[in-house]
Order: sequence, then structure tokens, then C-alpha cells
Amino acid sequence: MIEAMTITTSTTQRAAMDKKRRFCKDFFVSMLPDGNYDVIVVDAERGDDGELRIELTITLGPRVGEVVRLRAEHVERKAGASAADDPYGLLGVPGTLRVRDGEPKFRPEVA
Repeated sequence: MIEAMTITTSTTQRAAMDKKRRFCKDFFVSMLPDGNYDVIVVDAERGDDGELRIELTITLGPRVGEVVRLRAEHVERKAGASAADDPYGLLGVPGTLRVRDGEPKFRPEVA
């Protein structure tokens, strides 16, 4: 499992380390400002660890076309709804990405 920690610099940088702390990967992340974004799921899969990972594309506004990658912990689930657990069931699903205090939460528009 990879854990992310934020390092504050002039630009936001995140470092990801595996649990065994054998290696560290640095990557830059463009943080979305707080707000609501109309999005659509363009990719969804289960990682080797079994965790759901999705990619969303922003469909309206000044950030249209930007891709956001999220893990299962950032996907809202309705009680009894299994669509959020099925990667193939999420492909092409529109929804709302809500960012509050830099923390994203995706709410799919599934019936």
C-alpha cells in the first residue's frame, strides 16, 4: 500500500512511500481549488492490492479536460449500491467532484 504525504514548497509536492519504506517516489500534483466540478469517469480499475482507482475528466469550466486520479476512499457510496465497487460499472458515469480543504470526494450519478 502506498501512503502519500504532502511536502509544502513553492509548489505542492507529494512523496509516496511503500509500507516497507524501501523506496520513495516524488511527483508534483496540481491541486484543484475548493469547489464543485462536473466530471465523467474515463478509467476505472482495481490495483494489484485490490483497491479501486478511478480517473475523472472535468467536463465544464476553466479546468475542462484536466484528469483527476482518485482512490476508493474518495468515492461516495450509497448504502446497498454496488456500482461504486465495480470498475466497469463506473466507466462513462458522470458525477460531481467536490473539493473541500483540498480533500476530493466523487459522487457518481448512478440510478
